[in-house]
Amino acid sequence: MKLFAGYGVNAMEFILATADAMLVDADSQTPSSVGLTFQVDSHEDLCAYWSSPEPLERPRRRDLGKLNSSYGYKLISNPDDFLAFLRAIATNLLGPNWTEAELIFDNILRFTKTSLVDIMALAD
Repeated sequence: MKLFAGYGVNAMEFILATADAMLVDADSQTPSSVGLTFQVDSHEDLCAYWSSPEPLERPRRRDLGKLNSSYGYKLISNPDDFLAFLRAIATNLLGPNWTEAELIFDNILRFTKTSLVDIMALAD
């Protein structure tokens, strides 16, 4: 979020871009693991959820917290899908600033990927 803020993208813009990308992914012929994790019935349902005051209270306080653990586990179980999803959102949000931010963003993704622990691999 700090990287986006440095380019004038606020938390709400990021949330809306992510929600839209999740909806498009979930509705596609071949949804990624991200789209399958966050399938919703309709765009209207998604808008209704984000229009209520509760989900927006934490971003208003700049308290972004952590993902629900069940969603978090599903996302990191296929890190390539998740990181590609984030990269696509960043590319779209930053537009012409993407060229400047790309190296920083890729370093953040590389660090994120190397710090993920494959829980299923630990069972072997």
